[in-house]
Amino acid sequence: MQVARSSSIRWRVAFDNPQLNVIGPQFVGELRKIVTAIESDAEPKAVVSESAVVTIVESALREACVPPRLRA
Repeated sequence: MQVARSSSIRWRVAFDNPQLNVIGPQFVGELRKIVTAIESDAEPKAVVSESAVVTIVESALREACVPPRLRA
C-alpha cells in the first residue's frame, strides 16, 4: 500500500497488490498499520482510498460505461 499525506488533514491510501488487489495476510498487516497511524494522528479528517492497479471490476465498468474515445 502507498500512503500519501496530501495535507495534514487529507491522506490518500492506494491499494497496490498486483495483479488483482487480493486481500491476504500481508495486505491485512499493512492495513492495520495504516489504520493505527490514522487513529493515532489527530489531524487527518479525510482518508481517500483508491486502487493503484486496474481491477477486473474497473476494467469491466470501463468497457461497459465509458465511450471508446474517452478510455485511457
